[in-house]
Amino acid sequence: MPASAFEDGWTVRYDKFLVKLGELRVANREGETAAEQTPAKVYDVHRPGPVNVAAFTDLASEEWDAVSYAIAPVPDATAGNADAADVTRMNTEGWSVYVEGTDEGRRVEALPLGFSPPTPSTSAARARTWAAA
Repeated sequence: MPASAFEDGWTVRYDKFLVKLGELRVANREGETAAEQTPAKVYDVHRPGPVNVAAFTDLASEEWDAVSYAIAPVPDATAGNADAADVTRMNTEGWSVYVEGTDEGRRVEALPLGFSPPTPSTSAARARTWAAA
């Protein structure tokens, strides 16, 4: 993120930005579920280019307006577009998000941070537990 994005002039450069994404669900407002993918996968959202997270076929042609997912510390996630070593570390440490990079301002600091809060996309905020790597 460029210095212009921060009030104090710092710059953040990400080398990895890993998330565990699971509990994908396509539904309508009435609660009818058209498709689900529950196994969690680890994605490095720092990598360039599009990523195919899920492909659901044979959906009825109607308005599916309740699409949801969760970012959670699932212990048995598999690789989405992340390296096998990153998936193993995420599972072993119990993280749902891991960020690695540097921030530069008055000094340069390394940013290895791992987080384990569940973050469902459709529910209210819950109490969260944060753990630094």
